[in-house]
Amino acid sequence: MKIIATNKSASFEYFIEEKYEAGALVVAITDENGERYEAPLPAVSFGIGERTIVNVEWVPESVTLPDGPTFNEIVGSFMDGNEISSIKFITGSTTKSENELVENSVFLLKNGDVLEIHTASEHYLANSNSSRMFCSYDGHTSFSLLKSIDFGNSFNTGYVTDMSAMFGSCSSFSTLDVSSFDTYNVTNMASMFSGCSSLTSLDLSNFDTRKVTDMEYMFAYCSRLNFLDISTFSFKAKPSIVNMFVNAGTPVIYIYISVGGKAYIESIDNDDNPDNNTGFYGSFILVDETGGIVVPDMGDHGDEEWL
Repeated sequence: MKIIATNKSASFEYFIEEKYEAGALVVAITDENGERYEAPLPAVSFGIGERTIVNVEWVPESVTLPDGPTFNEIVGSFMDGNEISSIKFITGSTTKSENELVENSVFLLKNGDVLEIHTASEHYLANSNSSRMFCSYDGHTSFSLLKSIDFGNSFNTGYVTDMSAMFGSCSSFSTLDVSSFDTYNVTNMASMFSGCSSLTSLDLSNFDTRKVTDMEYMFAYCSRLNFLDISTFSFKAKPSIVNMFVNAGTPVIYIYISVGGKAYIESIDNDDNPDNNTGFYGSFILVDETGGIVVPDMGDHGDEEWL
């Protein structure tokens, strides 16, 4: 028996007569990324010397989304004029439409004021370049009308390295749930939430920032931000933090930091802003894990700058 398989069908060349019930045969398929999948075959009969074509429908476990700017262009064009106020990512779906985000894999559907993004796969893989993904200052102002994004539990950001301006100028968010984000490999968070002027609170306690080298303008112009949890932030990569919080706060931001208030940056050089290298403008109050206000004491910290 000879088996030739592609991603949509399998060709069998038999030299003896055989019959198989549905599921008795399984064909293994390897995609262009080297991922291996198995798909059961329907009931099939083979005649001596005959070639039989069997269609095999299979769904990859995950689907990779386009890079941030491409996602922004395709989704933004769909949203423009459609009065969309929310985006919802849906997996394990059989819904298809003529509006494709990823060919034959990811589909856009308007449901009231919600943009539903459907895939039959179990997971979305965010592109390594997810910069400007939902950004509204790239020509598609419809993103500025979004009030919420539902990422669900199947939005995988583990391969993302660039989240710069990911939510830039999404000015209608009052809250944003990014608790499912895996940021271990991210190196660029510049302007990630810049211009989210309606955000009042933001919980980033799940963020791993040990590899981040750029945090410039990360929370700039979040003018209503009143509470921010960055208790797990690491600054080991000595990121640039120029204007990280410029024009943020209402007028005070309560910043939740790590145990004992030990949130500080060590030996950061900031040539663009030598007089304020922490990028903190305005009034800020540091709050520890008990809710108590922390008064930073430089003490013996040398050249370390407190957040």
